[in-house]
Amino acid sequence: MGLGLDRIVSVCIARDLPTAAIGVREMLVRLQPRQYLYAVPKADMPTFRNAMPSAIDIVDEREFMEGWDLKKVHSVLPPPVSWRAGWYLQQFVKINASRLSGTTLIWDADTVPLRNLTVGDSQTRISLYSGNEYHAPYFKTINALLGLERISRRSFIAQCMHVKSTWTNGLVEEIQNRSGRHWIEAVLSTLPGNHPCEFSEYETIGTFVAHYHPDEAVFNNVRWSRFGNRLIADPSDLTPSKKRYFGLIYNYIAFEPTLRNEAGARHAAELLRAVWHLAAGTMRLHRASHIHD
Repeated sequence: MGLGLDRIVSVCIARDLPTAAIGVREMLVRLQPRQYLYAVPKADMPTFRNAMPSAIDIVDEREFMEGWDLKKVHSVLPPPVSWRAGWYLQQFVKINASRLSGTTLIWDADTVPLRNLTVGDSQTRISLYSGNEYHAPYFKTINALLGLERISRRSFIAQCMHVKSTWTNGLVEEIQNRSGRHWIEAVLSTLPGNHPCEFSEYETIGTFVAHYHPDEAVFNNVRWSRFGNRLIADPSDLTPSKKRYFGLIYNYIAFEPTLRNEAGARHAAELLRAVWHLAAGTMRLHRASHIHD
C-alpha cells in the first residue's frame, strides 16, 4: 500500500445506506485506516449506527460544515440550481473532513471495492485514480476561484481521492485569501447557476495539486467502473464469484442512482474491450504516470 492512511471519509444519506453498508464491509477487509468516518444527516444517525459495523464512526455532517447547513447552502445558491443544495453540501463536507491532520481517502458511499486498493506508490507519493470525463463548468469555477487552468488531460473524478491535509488546507486558504470570504460562501457565490453541476471537489483538489504539488501524486492507471447498475443490477447481487470475475477487470465499481436507467452502450463497449484483453492475456500492467499526463 505504501503511504499510510489515517482515515476514510464518506458522506451518505439513508437512501444510499444499502449500497454503503456493502461497500463498508468490503473496505474494512481491504484497508486498515486508523479511523473510518461516515458523515450523515443528524436525523439519520441512529439508522446508520444500527446498520454499520462498530468500527465505523457515525458523525453528524454538520461537524464539518463550519456553521453552514442545507438551508443556508440553499439560500446562497442561484435560484435555478438551489434544488442541488444537498449535492453541493456533501462535497463541502468531504473537503472539510479531509482537512483533518494526515491523509484521508475520500470515498463515495455508492462505491464498492472488488480487490485491494492502491493509495500510495511510495512513502511520499499519493496514488490517484482517474477518469475520462470533462465538464467545462467545473473548470470555469476553478479558474474563477483560483485563477488556475486545467493542465491534466485526465479527470480527477473517480469516486474516490486519497488526499493530504496540506493539500485541502492549502486549497481552502487560497480560496479565502483570493476572495476575502469564507471558502464555502466563495464557491457558492461564484456559481452562475447555468447548469446543475458547476463545482467538483475532486477536479478542484486535483487541479490545485497538479499546479502546486505535482511531485506528491501520480495516477495509478487502474481500471474502475461507475456502471455497477448495468453490470450487476444491484449491489446485493454481488456474489463472491461476481466479485472475483469483475475484480479481474475493475478495482471497484459504483452504483450511482442517477445512472440506473441510462443507456449502457459506452459502458458495454468498455467492458467488452477489457474482457477481450483479459482473455487474450494482453491486459496492460498498471504503471503509475504523472498527473500532468
